[in-house]
Amino acid sequence: CSARAVGRHQPHAETQRMSFFVAMCCIASLLLGMPCFSTVRTSRKPHNVASARAQVSCRKARHAQKRLRFNERNPMSRKPLIAGNWKMNKTPAESVVLSQGISNRYSRKWNKVDVVLCPPTIDLRSVFTVLDFDKSNIDVGAQNCHWEPSGAFTGETSIPMLKDVGAAWCIVGHSERRDYFGETDSMVNKKVRALAESSFNAIVCVGESLAVRDAGDAVRFVCDQVRAALAGLDAHEAEYCTIAYEPIWAIGTGRTATPEQAILSFVSVKQAEEIAAAIRATVADLVGEQAAANMRVLYGGSMKPENADGFMACPNIDGGLIGGASLKVEDFCGLVEIASG
Repeated sequence: CSARAVGRHQPHAETQRMSFFVAMCCIASLLLGMPCFSTVRTSRKPHNVASARAQVSCRKARHAQKRLRFNERNPMSRKPLIAGNWKMNKTPAESVVLSQGISNRYSRKWNKVDVVLCPPTIDLRSVFTVLDFDKSNIDVGAQNCHWEPSGAFTGETSIPMLKDVGAAWCIVGHSERRDYFGETDSMVNKKVRALAESSFNAIVCVGESLAVRDAGDAVRFVCDQVRAALAGLDAHEAEYCTIAYEPIWAIGTGRTATPEQAILSFVSVKQAEEIAAAIRATVADLVGEQAAANMRVLYGGSMKPENADGFMACPNIDGGLIGGASLKVEDFCGLVEIASG
């Protein structure tokens, strides 16, 4: 045959080298008493599609059991969350300065904590742009939303609009919304359900007034708010919810919760933990033990670096909804550092 034909039928040099390598590996495997490549693949290959599916199902079941045992052994496996509620503060230009200052302090240690900044609606895009450019793994959240996707609701902002500017979280039911703007439990529930249906994270605020607390009715009042806010949700939808307990009388006042024993009408860490535990028990009644064990409960009563250690040590408190301290780079970053351990 012609030289061209011979060249066409001869193996490529690269193929020859690969064949030689495989042959040498198989010889070495036989000498060492180990199976060669083809034997390994054959021994692990399922006989048919049904057996392949069975193997996948078994692996999923073992993984689920392992995950369940982990949760049972370690109920503190919930990731801490520090969310900053800027309220009605900071212009777009000022929000860039503040968010940049926080982003500059970001470190790998912060990956142990979920960090969320909740500026005014007009600042959302500016803050998102800063954080997205820095790749700082800090999320952006809104302070309010409407439950309808669109419509004649002057002054409101829909969930699709929030998503479009980069928000992934939304605070609902804050005491200031309830007190100043007449938000009812029913309205809060509509927002929570709309957020869950949109796979949007909700920080649901609950908390008692000073009068309710002094009457000794704080636990019942707060748990009733939780039931009303989560009404109609199933276990899957509840995964998008975080509860923030904020004793109204301790927000932005001098009567801040402290690690020391309660004096006068101050709430102690022990009392905050008691209500957080009651919240988790209420969630368990509504959507099941597992969903309750996975749901995070935050404290929102003027948490600061000076008092955060006590709250973060509580087994049922998983972080904080931060007000005034979130407007100061040093204070907010200090809280994140405490939460990250």
